[in-house]
Amino acid sequence: MLKQAIAIEPDFTLAYLNLCRTHLSLYFYGYDRTAERLSKAREAIDRAAELQPDLPEVHRQLGYYYYHGEL
Repeated sequence: MLKQAIAIEPDFTLAYLNLCRTHLSLYFYGYDRTAERLSKAREAIDRAAELQPDLPEVHRQLGYYYYHGEL
């Protein structure tokens, strides 16, 4: 659903943030501990940061990325 939302509205920052969170959850909780999954999370947070770099949710999700992804 998030990918569909992004396809309809490519500048939908919150969809990218939620997509990042979804990828991180799959990675962190052991459902898919591949580098590809972590890379997809990073791509989503990077895109969100491009769209709205000053949005507090972007910075929060980046912190989650480092904690849940980079450990």
